[in-house]
Amino acid sequence: MKGRKGFTLIEAIVILIIVAVLSSLALHSYSRWKLKTEVERDVRTLETTINKLRMEAFSRKRSYKLEIVDKSLTVKDASTDEVLYTYQLLTPFGSSSGGRVTFTIDRKGIISVRRNIISKVRGISSLNPDFDCISVGKTYVRVGRWNGTACK
Repeated sequence: MKGRKGFTLIEAIVILIIVAVLSSLALHSYSRWKLKTEVERDVRTLETTINKLRMEAFSRKRSYKLEIVDKSLTVKDASTDEVLYTYQLLTPFGSSSGGRVTFTIDRKGIISVRRNIISKVRGISSLNPDFDCISVGKTYVRVGRWNGTACK
């Protein structure tokens, strides 16, 4: 078989199997990385929106009501209940008890109740995100990692 050129069928099949296995591993890693970054992006979006509304409430002497249900953040005028805008998140969020998150920001920029807003992505801890929750108090908004009972 001197001077033979090309690949045999067996060699081609082996190469295809190796490429398929490596591709599936890379796709799985990419999907996990993408989900992790989406959760982190949404946490930062929520934190920024809440802080922006606190400053706006104080400077404009206007109260706001926020509702977070699954992948939707709705901001309303607290006095008229008029929807000012709705923002679609990439990943689902909710309260630590599992339901929707609702609170108001008064004219002084103070938040009505203390809440934890957590990511509802299944298996989030295995993704090891830098942060996956927000702790909201009367005068603060902090991002952290959910440990099962608190946002630290």
